Amino acid sequence: MAEENVMKHNDPMETEEKTEINEEYAYLDRGGFSSEKFKIELRGLPKFYGIAELKKLMNLKLGLNTSKIKRPKNGSHWLFACFQNDEERTKAIEALNGYSWKGKTLIAEVAKPAPDPLVRKRKREEVEGNEQQRKKKEDDNKSQEERLKDATTPYWNLPYEEQLKLKEKEIKNILMKFDNEIWKIDKLKRQEIEAKRKKFNGLSFELRPIEKSPVAFGYRNKCEFTVGIDEETKLPTVGFRLGSYVTGTVGVGPIQSMIHISEQTKKAVLLFQEYIRKSKLAPFSPADYSGHWRYLTVRDSTSTGEVMVIVSMHPQVRYISEKSPVAFGYRNKCEFTVGIDEETKLPTVGFRLGSYVTGTVGVGPIQSMIHISEQTKKAVLLFQEYIRKSKLAPFSPADYSGHWRYLTVRDSTSTGEVMVIVSMHPQTLTENELNEIKRDLIEHFSSDEAVACGVKSLYFEQIIKRRVGEDGSKPVHLSGSTHITDTILGKQFRISPEAFFQINTAGAEVLYRSAIEMSQVKTESTVVDICCGTGTIGLCFAQHCGKVLGLEMIAEAVKDAKANAELNKIENCEFFTGKAEDILPSVLARAAADDIIAIVDPPRAGLHMRAITQLRNTKKVNRLVYISCSPSSVVKNFIDLTRPSSKTLKGAPFIPVRAVPVDMFPQTKHVELAILFERESSGETEEDNTGITNNVETVKSEDVPNEALNENSETTSNGNK
Repeated sequence: MAEENVMKHNDPMETEEKTEINEEYAYLDRGGFSSEKFKIELRGLPKFYGIAELKKLMNLKLGLNTSKIKRPKNGSHWLFACFQNDEERTKAIEALNGYSWKGKTLIAEVAKPAPDPLVRKRKREEVEGNEQQRKKKEDDNKSQEERLKDATTPYWNLPYEEQLKLKEKEIKNILMKFDNEIWKIDKLKRQEIEAKRKKFNGLSFELRPIEKSPVAFGYRNKCEFTVGIDEETKLPTVGFRLGSYVTGTVGVGPIQSMIHISEQTKKAVLLFQEYIRKSKLAPFSPADYSGHWRYLTVRDSTSTGEVMVIVSMHPQVRYISEKSPVAFGYRNKCEFTVGIDEETKLPTVGFRLGSYVTGTVGVGPIQSMIHISEQTKKAVLLFQEYIRKSKLAPFSPADYSGHWRYLTVRDSTSTGEVMVIVSMHPQTLTENELNEIKRDLIEHFSSDEAVACGVKSLYFEQIIKRRVGEDGSKPVHLSGSTHITDTILGKQFRISPEAFFQINTAGAEVLYRSAIEMSQVKTESTVVDICCGTGTIGLCFAQHCGKVLGLEMIAEAVKDAKANAELNKIENCEFFTGKAEDILPSVLARAAADDIIAIVDPPRAGLHMRAITQLRNTKKVNRLVYISCSPSSVVKNFIDLTRPSSKTLKGAPFIPVRAVPVDMFPQTKHVELAILFERESSGETEEDNTGITNNVETVKSEDVPNEALNENSETTSNGNK
């Protein structure tokens, strides 16, 4: 590798070549595109409007080309719109200033770019003390390990029973708000609701005790780690960021003490860390976008012990721009940040101690994290060892220098397999240099130590700042298996780098058993698995029902779902690619059974209103199990399912019958919630007997082959939950 092309994280000569990061607007002069460069402020907006509606006006009717619209809050009378260049911004101002829209005259003018939050934070700290400084001083009194645990597993120092009580209380609060909305929207049912509340302790439906996670430690079978500099050791480290770039933190802490990461994953991390510490390339720096190594993703199988490793790096080609069965070590996937450990000053693979907005960029080690499995911790240490020997520095969010960014570790609780994904920023590395790094990573993760910690799959990912309209980079397979295998309820599932798979394998068994039990599934039922991912829920239902129809917007996930069906010799399942709101009517039309059960496990934001409408208007959907990892985010979906029949929602409403919180995330505030909704037996309208809403084309079963659904449905986002 040519010496002049190597980014060394300790080379003092580099400081003269880097952009002066002490200037609040220096980032505007960097090579990459920033939406802040060509921004306008648009005022005088009407009281009621939608962003999609405004985009249609600007981009279609007026022929403008916005790259981003930033609204301070819903219903705001002003917002920012960003463009690709000065010419497009000028055109936008001329078109919008004085334009009459919905009875309002718009005002458009040039807007100042926002200052770099990290630089602004540092300047503020130089001249005055504030609340953030006082909090920072408090944090400074904590060890890096404590800060990292607080950031990643905030419940780490609470007894597990106390954690469950807090989660139960939070779920009760969310459901009380939801129940109040049901009471508000249907006056005719208020007396009935109040009677049910007396029976169900304040709710109009049953809330069962929380289900514990089967494993509380080392439960993650997938982890994504950041490659950066350990602030204590000053060595390249694979772990978690100690904070965010906004708070001025770019350091990365090691993950060996993280109790939610498996030992297998930790070994894979250490293996990669060892590699990057020997590497001539530096971890990626989010501060100046220098460096190469960005992330390491590790996936491990709890059933087979297989490990998948995905290494992500930046090539640095400059652009013009129920109680959980386990409460500890339960995470089978973790994404760690590579940064600098604030205590040791060494490159570390761990968790950020804060956010960049609050001036925190440090990363803390994860070895004391109780929710990370020992396997994952070993993988983290393995990668951390590598990056500390590497000549490349962790990526710095302060000046965008450095290379190593993240380490993602996925581990299988059933097989012990570990997948590692190393992510880095390539900066200005040549193709030959990147190929040399890949060869080094393959050698490092092929060592006896890597084999001992279960690393079976290694991936590499380059993470760079995307141009508008560009797709993100995909992990590239380097060595070992392309996937790892884990087991849920006796079924084997292959896990690819970007596939959604519940991060607590043992907890997933509790969740799926609860869903099967509450759904009252029969042998003649058809189960429609909406947002099916790799088919885990549907395939677990398959032996209990006549047919499973799964739909998912991620094409790769559908391929995995079909492969998983074949792997388990399950023949009563079909899977289709497309957005739920686009293909749900066609999929529902394929269901010959009179009893359709919908299983909804959507991304965090919930289902699109069109999908909710189609479920409401499909008469044969009698029961619906809604699973959410963020119940407070999907209350609107709950309310829309229960609204009285209307011109749009022709079908009879669904009524919440039972809610089961399942602790999938011990040591944290998060909890999964499964709610059973049953179709109200009376009050159905006679306007629509087809089962499909009138504004959606009805398609006969024989007209909808799998191929047609796949061809007519495109994946538009990653759909991660």
